[in-house]
Amino acid sequence: MVELIRKASPKQEIGSHSFCHIPYHEGSTNCNAVRADIKIAKKLHEAFNLPFEIFVFPRNIVGYRNLLAKAGIRVYRGNSPRWYNSIPSFSFRRLMDFIYFLFRVPPPTVKATVDETGMVNIPECMLLFGRNGGRSLVSSRDLIRMGLAGLNRAVKRGEIFHLWFHPSNFAYKIDKQFYSLEAILRYAQRLRENGQLEILTMRHIQRRTVETGTGSFIGD
Repeated sequence: MVELIRKASPKQEIGSHSFCHIPYHEGSTNCNAVRADIKIAKKLHEAFNLPFEIFVFPRNIVGYRNLLAKAGIRVYRGNSPRWYNSIPSFSFRRLMDFIYFLFRVPPPTVKATVDETGMVNIPECMLLFGRNGGRSLVSSRDLIRMGLAGLNRAVKRGEIFHLWFHPSNFAYKIDKQFYSLEAILRYAQRLRENGQLEILTMRHIQRRTVETGTGSFIGD
């Protein structure tokens, strides 16, 4: 799988999602366990001759950033500043995410920022979630509309629209899922061809943010 991605065209960027997928929660996960997890993940990257510079936190729990920065990570996917993200209950946050999708609330757009460790934080904007269970109440058409709304907002504000998903999000109703993703990507391609949008990797955004001192891409 790694070799297929490495040889893909256009060239793809490979980051880390940790080794054991343990939550990097500073209040409940042992520091030594996280340190060991990072060490093994980095060794795997070295074995495949891959840089260890990009990180996506397991379960979107952002923590132990100082350890990641020391290990060489330069950029990570953070969380968008939705009002309910500060609520401790994971179940409540998931419920609110679903309600936002159910009512087709346009996703936010973001700016990349340099945090106190020197790493760059690129918050997520929209999950292309699975089609199983209650999530099937959100139609493919509504999912596409939300994706397009995020892209349009990014163009209007000169900000970033960070779409993400798990491979498992395509395990159910595969055709509908790929139809939704393709529709969003085709629209993004159209915006790029019109000179309204850039499609950048996380590392590209990190470098530009550090060079310019801003995560805004207005006028680029």
